[in-house]
Amino acid sequence: MTAEQYVQRFIGEVTNAGRKYGVNPIALLSQGVAEIGYATSSLFAKTNNPGNITAFGNTNEYWNGEFVKSASSGLKFRKYKTTQAGWYDKGRLLSEKYPQAARVSNDIPAFARAIAYSPYISEVNGDNRAQYQANIIANAKTIIAAVGGTIPNWSASSSTGNKTAKDDKPKDELKTWATWLIVGTVAAVTISSLTSRPPLRRAAT
Repeated sequence: MTAEQYVQRFIGEVTNAGRKYGVNPIALLSQGVAEIGYATSSLFAKTNNPGNITAFGNTNEYWNGEFVKSASSGLKFRKYKTTQAGWYDKGRLLSEKYPQAARVSNDIPAFARAIAYSPYISEVNGDNRAQYQANIIANAKTIIAAVGGTIPNWSASSSTGNKTAKDDKPKDELKTWATWLIVGTVAAVTISSLTSRPPLRRAAT
């Protein structure tokens, strides 16, 4: 799946989750790539879990207690009925357990730092905080470009073209989210290649 295909596949779902829980959908998508690649993770294919959220804590309206155990790490990961449920639970987790990151999600560099240097990341699981932070920022650049943005001088005032067709409304809405980002720091970051295997982590629930 390419970056554009990833955006097209999940654009509506992350917009729903972002709107409900007050998290910028681009932040959700960008961190999602750091976790599952462009939906290429074999674990994601089994779990519909875009945040690699581990199967700890109480069940909720999105997660009924099902899990998949990773053969490589031995960790148990939440399994969702749908990817939409997975994105909703990811938004809920950020809003409830990592509010310091959710509050700054319109500023991608600030969001990346807040989540990378939080308990969401664990060196015990082989995570590299600085690399995770850089990956999220780089992913945001790619995703904004995929929805028609240009970094660093992209803004709503620069948009041109025909009126958005009905089928493109979610994409147009994501463009609106993109205009809220503070992208100065993003411009200085070089897009780096992501590893094919996303990091496995424990996430507080």
